[in-house]
Amino acid sequence: MIGISFLIVTNVTAQKSTLPMEKLNQYFDLSQQDITYHQQQYRLFIAAPKLQQSHKLFFLLDANAQFPIALSKIDVTKPLPLIVGIGYITDKDYAVPERTRDYTFPTVGEEFAKGGKAEDFLNFIVTQVLPTIHQQYQIKKSLFFGHSFGGLFGLYTLFTRTHTFDDYVLASPSLWWGNGSITQYWTNKDQQPHSVTLTIGEYEQNPSADPHIDPERLARIKQRRQQLRVENVNQQFLTQQWNSELISIPKTNHGSSIPFAIEIAIRKIQSD
Repeated sequence: MIGISFLIVTNVTAQKSTLPMEKLNQYFDLSQQDITYHQQQYRLFIAAPKLQQSHKLFFLLDANAQFPIALSKIDVTKPLPLIVGIGYITDKDYAVPERTRDYTFPTVGEEFAKGGKAEDFLNFIVTQVLPTIHQQYQIKKSLFFGHSFGGLFGLYTLFTRTHTFDDYVLASPSLWWGNGSITQYWTNKDQQPHSVTLTIGEYEQNPSADPHIDPERLARIKQRRQQLRVENVNQQFLTQQWNSELISIPKTNHGSSIPFAIEIAIRKIQSD
C-alpha cells in the first residue's frame, strides 16, 4: 500500500536547466508526487508533454539532480517523451544513504554493508510506480537511464527483469560494488532488451590523463578498474548478439560525464 500526495509545481529547479522556465511550462505539465512505500519516502518528478506526444517514457533515477538536466536536453522540435524521475524528499541533489540502500544488491563485506535493497526498490518500481504511470498515460516504449549506482541498478533490472524497460542507457555503472559480482544475476541470457547503451567518461577509462585528479582518487579508480570493467560487460552483451554499444565521453570523469550521458539518452528516445 502506498500513500501519495500530489503537487503541481511551477519552479522545478529552473536554475539547473538551459531551457527557460516559461518554455518548459509551454511544452510540459510539471508535477511531483510524494510516495511512501514500506516506510521509505520517495518523490516522483513528472514532465508530461502538452503537445507532440511520442507515447514514450524516459525513466531516470537520482531525479533531484538529474531530472532538470534531462529537461534541458529535450529537443522541443521533436515529439516529446513523458519524463518520470524517482528522487527523494530532500533539498539535496543526491541523497547518498538512500540511493546506496536502494540502488545496490546485497553482498558481503563492510564496504557494502549500507546497501543491498535493490530488489525491494525494483519491486516498488514494478508494482507501484510503472502501473500508475501506465494507467495515466499511453506508453508504447520506455527507456531507463541511471548513472553510477543508478547504472548499477539498471544492470540489476536488466539481468533480473529484462523487459521492465525496452531500452537501457547505463552511465558509468558502479561495477566495483560487490567486487564486480553483478553478473551473477545474469542467469537468463535469452531475455534481451531492445537495446543497451553503456557510457563512460574518458578519464574513467584512463584516470592518469585527468588533469584534476588527486593521487588518492587515482589509486582508488585504478584499484576498482582491476575488477569488472564496462568494456567487459559490453563485450559480453555483444557475444550474446545483443544490440549493445559503449560510448566513451571525451575529456570527462565520473561526475562531469553526467549531462553528456543524459543527452545521449534523450537523443535516443527522441530518435528511435
